Amino acid sequence: MSLIRVAEPRGSFARAPVALVACQINFEPILRLSDPAFVAPFQEALRANYPTVNQVAGLQLTLGEGGLRAEPGEGSAAWAFVSVDGTWQVSLGQGALTIQSKDHGSYEVLRDRFLEVLGAFVEACQPGARLRLGLRYINRLAFDDATSVENWRTLVQPELLGIAAATELVSADRVMHSFGQARLAQDESQMVVRYGFLEPGTMTHPEVAPPTGPHFLLDMDHFDARRIDEIDVETVRAQLDDFHEDIHGLFRWALTDEAASRLGVDQSAQVEVEA
Repeated sequence: MSLIRVAEPRGSFARAPVALVACQINFEPILRLSDPAFVAPFQEALRANYPTVNQVAGLQLTLGEGGLRAEPGEGSAAWAFVSVDGTWQVSLGQGALTIQSKDHGSYEVLRDRFLEVLGAFVEACQPGARLRLGLRYINRLAFDDATSVENWRTLVQPELLGIAAATELVSADRVMHSFGQARLAQDESQMVVRYGFLEPGTMTHPEVAPPTGPHFLLDMDHFDARRIDEIDVETVRAQLDDFHEDIHGLFRWALTDEAASRLGVDQSAQVEVEA
């Protein structure tokens, strides 16, 4: 069942605003994942596409409300596998498998890469119950002439600007930033959405450098936190597709026609770039 009522046609964007995309699955902790010998078969399965590997001791990777975080963990270790071109990173901790990119191309590429990595992990490490599955897109929109909230009033839906959209209430040059958050939920999944007009230099994610000019943030994190007894790759595929439909629908609803045009939307292409 979809969280988002709006179903938008999919198209490509010449200037995609994605700052970071990440997909993560959490599972019951496997302490042996700190052992190189135990991880070696998984690394061998990834080595052709992710040849660079590093171990970072004492970290637990978590994709949650605060983003993809690396936090100290008792006796834990994380492995980072980097793609040949350096645009993709696979991270494996004692309780989570994550893939992320700042230059990922289409959703289908992200999904297929993640499912390939997940399949290799399931075969090599035989994890137990699934605890969480999440898909996150962090979009940052910036245009040279969009330097105040007044400009963004014609680029995004007014609901995303809060009281800053009320021209009778406050002058646009008085609005330094306008930021909001919403949580949408149903039985199967939830989506946390963070959005707003932000000042230059505002840090929104520890792995994404803050922009030098004003920008608009649209950060969408769709996840299922139910405990499921086993990890099934085809079930994960279906859920990720559903998550993405919601993320895409919300993203396209958020943009006005002017903003979509500025980003170079091409509705004739049925492969999506941004979200």
